[in-house]
Amino acid sequence: MKKNDVLMLVLCFALFLTGCAKTVSGEAEMLQAVADAKDLSDDDSAQLLGVAESGDCALMCVMTGSEGKPHDYYAAEFEKKQDGYRLICVSDMYDRGQDMRSYPWDGAYVFACGNENCKSLLLRFPDGEEKQIAVDSFLLLSGGRRFRF
Repeated sequence: MKKNDVLMLVLCFALFLTGCAKTVSGEAEMLQAVADAKDLSDDDSAQLLGVAESGDCALMCVMTGSEGKPHDYYAAEFEKKQDGYRLICVSDMYDRGQDMRSYPWDGAYVFACGNENCKSLLLRFPDGEEKQIAVDSFLLLSGGRRFRF
């Protein structure tokens, strides 16, 4: 009987700890939470590409790496709380070409580009249609609508 009691106590404690993620406020703390989650070294400086919000969720796109080295791109999902944001997960973004990445989020695709010289994005649809879209900031495409951040 004591073995079951101890097992239940350990299980309850483990469930309690999983819900205790740190709440952060502001983009700087959100960026630091991403760096901590990916265990980035000081050489892999994290750069904010943009933040999108929808309902009670927020998505932060981050580029890491230094000049002359390959970059990594991450999409970090946060839950909005009354007192800030709670990090849910950090995922790799999909490679769409040189310094261009995308991530499916909230029924749409978020595109992020770490190349200052990138001026447009060419989309090729399954039906053969092509559409060129000017890129001058963080971009979210959803059902033909465009949202800039």
